[in-house]
Amino acid sequence: YNDLKKLKQEKEELEEVLEAKVYGIRQHNLNLDIPNTWKLHEKIGLEYDTTLGFNEFVGFRWGTCFPFYPLDRETAKPLSLLEIPLIIEDIALFSYNNPWEVCMDIINTVEKYNGVLTILWHHSVFNDIEYPRWREVYEKIIKVCKEKNAWVTNAYEVAKWWKKRCSVNL
Repeated sequence: YNDLKKLKQEKEELEEVLEAKVYGIRQHNLNLDIPNTWKLHEKIGLEYDTTLGFNEFVGFRWGTCFPFYPLDRETAKPLSLLEIPLIIEDIALFSYNNPWEVCMDIINTVEKYNGVLTILWHHSVFNDIEYPRWREVYEKIIKVCKEKNAWVTNAYEVAKWWKKRCSVNL
């Protein structure tokens, strides 16, 4: 998150293995040195980041559920990198006494503001033996959002849509 050379090398290696372009990132452990990490992401050609969130809590870091282009204070211009804030992380969510109630409060708030609900569910927590109910809560989040007519997709599609939305002149 703070080493340009390593970020560039890791992105190139991943693209080689995938045989596809990597467009976005979420830093492990939500490591984010604002604004330096965003500037490094921009320099290596990433289009979006989903790191802006909490490790210990769920909710709206910086008070928003909307993607945004961070402002570069040195140039007084927005970066070309889109930040899509992380709202719910599984590990943080299950530190609450009633995770589902917390989810519903957040889902309803995002719906009220027509925002974007970004969730992070680690693959390892789909192990029902070690993480009972975690899979069930994930599935319920998806189900409720679909019932509310939400667009359920990935960060790449959100970033493409947001970029197109921003290019429209009204």
